[in-house]
Amino acid sequence: MIKEIFLKLFNGGSRLNEKNIIYLCNKYGKGTKWLDVGCDDGTWTLKITHNKNVQLYGVEVVKHRARIASKKGIAVSIGSLEKKLPYQDGTFDLVHSNQVIEHLYNLDIFVSEIRRVLKKNGILIISTENPASWHNIFALVMGWQMFTTTNISAKKRSIGNPLAIHSESPFAFQQENTNNAWEHNKTLTPRALTELLKIHSFHVLEKIGAGYHPLPAFFGKLDTNHSHFYVVAAQKK
Repeated sequence: MIKEIFLKLFNGGSRLNEKNIIYLCNKYGKGTKWLDVGCDDGTWTLKITHNKNVQLYGVEVVKHRARIASKKGIAVSIGSLEKKLPYQDGTFDLVHSNQVIEHLYNLDIFVSEIRRVLKKNGILIISTENPASWHNIFALVMGWQMFTTTNISAKKRSIGNPLAIHSESPFAFQQENTNNAWEHNKTLTPRALTELLKIHSFHVLEKIGAGYHPLPAFFGKLDTNHSHFYVVAAQKK
């Protein structure tokens, strides 16, 4: 019963976060060339355009997911996000990344490469989970693994938290777990991500939170520092 309640809260926060991402892409997104780093199968990539007439590109490490995205009309490159991206300097008007940065190890390469491939004054829209959310703080007080970091093993979907919403789910994504692509390695608070972007010469334009368990998801907009998810819009200086 408790897991079912938390699942509903999680889904509510996730849906609001997606609306926030689309809102920021629509607000700040200019130009015609957009890149989605960590595009998965391309389903979400198609949604972020908000009916804008743009050319969509993607980078994805899981080969069979990349092939699916390619069939949807996205120009996908297969490769790691912790290496040089296969594009020339100043190629894109907007780069998008949703729920990707927490899966990586070398964040400096990730952010510096995004900056390199952006045009002057280009826009980055990046979203991730927040380790400082109230439900993660609650888990730590209980001596449990944070909800955000229970997926740390290829042997079991969730470890260290009895209320983790995927702890009893079938481990169907083992075959998709190429290079540990589905495991969380680093989580960043809104302040940490903001500082990381600033040291890589980005100007932060806006931050929006979503999810505020056990309260309704929109409370996350009022207190981004403790929201479940958050999205940042930043501009290349």
